[in-house]
Amino acid sequence: MKIRTLSRILTPKEFVIAGLLNEGPCHGYEIERKIRDRGIRIWTQIGFSSIYHILRKLKQAGYVSQTANVAAGKLQQVYQLTTSGRQALYDRIRQSLVSLRKGEDEFDIAIANTVDMPPEEVRSLLRERINRLEREASDLERLRDEKTAAGMPNLPAVTILFDRPVALMRAERDFLKDYIKNF
Repeated sequence: MKIRTLSRILTPKEFVIAGLLNEGPCHGYEIERKIRDRGIRIWTQIGFSSIYHILRKLKQAGYVSQTANVAAGKLQQVYQLTTSGRQALYDRIRQSLVSLRKGEDEFDIAIANTVDMPPEEVRSLLRERINRLEREASDLERLRDEKTAAGMPNLPAVTILFDRPVALMRAERDFLKDYIKNF
């Protein structure tokens, strides 16, 4: 199925911000709180300092509107997804859910260049990676359980953000264990 897009494709960071704004209008600090509270930084590189830069880019593209609001005696800029912003978000969702985009993975580059390394050193490094994968998976499960207990909104969509990386890490761990046996 070919996905037809009508709008400029959102960058990954714009995708995150547009998704949060799709939940309703908010200001930059609310976006930061949602990113922090939901553990979004586990799976994306979006710093607090870049939130306003991204909001400006989305506004320039016509995907976000901005209004001033006074709350607790402070002037705040409130951002809201426009109709074209919502369309761009949905286009990106459709594209991303069906895409099997391949990226550059440093692990693949490294393993391809181990030809001259002593096999025992490579096995040792792979065992270390296996241990790290297991620790990271356990940490994500613990964090998922904390978020679940805290009653996160849109829980099924939030838990998959933890469960999928855990499943991928465990699959890689199992693959590497089998690989080491034959290395």
